[in-house]
Amino acid sequence: MPVDFLAFCQLHHDAYQRYAHQVIADRITATHVLQHALGDLVLTWHEALAGPRTAAVAWSTLTRRIRRATATAGSPAGALYRFVPAGEADAVVLHRLAGLTLAETADTLGTEAASVAGLLDLFDRRLSATPATALRACWRTVVHELASATAGDRMPAPANRY
Repeated sequence: MPVDFLAFCQLHHDAYQRYAHQVIADRITATHVLQHALGDLVLTWHEALAGPRTAAVAWSTLTRRIRRATATAGSPAGALYRFVPAGEADAVVLHRLAGLTLAETADTLGTEAASVAGLLDLFDRRLSATPATALRACWRTVVHELASATAGDRMPAPANRY
């Protein structure tokens, strides 16, 4: 395996793992999906490096695999994708649920922190909109599940670094 690929994986693996565990209900399935996504990425690694945003290519590879898996093994966090655009949901899951900072979220997504802040702001406005009853119910379920998981010491509590 290319050394630069291994370094990239070492840098991003924790964020990818936390994301996968948020949107795929079964942790073993989440781990397998992540392994397969990284296998996909190594096959196209040189092309990913040739582009201006390697992290964005890697994120696309990961989320393509995860979205297929959430069709059968989704979680309440994965349900957010039915209510908001994927980029917005990605930012919310990484920042609000997995506890990444704005900078870490931006780095993981292969974008700028200002773009992530804009996506989070859009989500907040969408959440507070009058016709957002289903989205609010989904979000309450996600937050409740996270609180239950944290109480059970399944995952560390996310830091809401917004």
